Amino acid sequence: MQISRTSAIFSVLLILHCLGLAETRVAAQPSWPNLDVLENYPNPAGTTCGLDGSARPGSEKAATNGLKNRYELPTSSFQPVLLSDIITLPSGTPNAPPTSADPNNQRAVTMVGFVREVKPGGTAGESCHCRAKGKTQVDAHIELVLDPNSNAPSGKGMVVVEVQERMRRLAAQGLLQSNIGQDWSTPMLRARLKGRWVKFSGWLFYDPDHHLEAWQVDRQNTLGRKNWRETEWEIHPVMAIESGVQPPPDAVR
Repeated sequence: MQISRTSAIFSVLLILHCLGLAETRVAAQPSWPNLDVLENYPNPAGTTCGLDGSARPGSEKAATNGLKNRYELPTSSFQPVLLSDIITLPSGTPNAPPTSADPNNQRAVTMVGFVREVKPGGTAGESCHCRAKGKTQVDAHIELVLDPNSNAPSGKGMVVVEVQERMRRLAAQGLLQSNIGQDWSTPMLRARLKGRWVKFSGWLFYDPDHHLEAWQVDRQNTLGRKNWRETEWEIHPVMAIESGVQPPPDAVR
């Protein structure tokens, strides 16, 4: 008995379907959320917090808050930099820090450092977060060094990177690249990152709130409050995390 061409094709497709080869199923990806305004934040009773935080709209503070609160991925790939490169970025003068318009604030970068500490930051209440103070609301401050034995409280050689609330929400939805899971809470970050070489990717940002607390600005440690970090240039916010990587070329060996 002769089999028609149509019947033969149908039979082949039926066999492939049974073997799971006829189609490729792609898991549906959640859409990128609009996080311009955080609902019920920092308080649960209907409060909101926009990208400007609690700063006056149109002010320089509102502009820097907006940079801290960025949550969109860059349109191009993150560009590799060394931690030692970030340390040497221009930090202005004691009386004039880099502003929100500084071109370096528009750079999306990736960098490897040794995580010496992870802890809540800004628990006194920061303008960018509408004065939120809860440990589950404020940023995770992650301290990076090139020498795994560096624990000096002076902060020489230390660079800060930060995970903030919008990043935790994106990570929880599986929208950010990571090999440590979707829980980016500060305790979980500390458990999974401290004492390891880690690659962080995100937006480069100069934090003027701590301008006179860095060795690159106050080399004699005689201005403002006591120095506790090398530079105010940060990766803020962090948008991708890869733990357990090899030390970078500028690591202290």
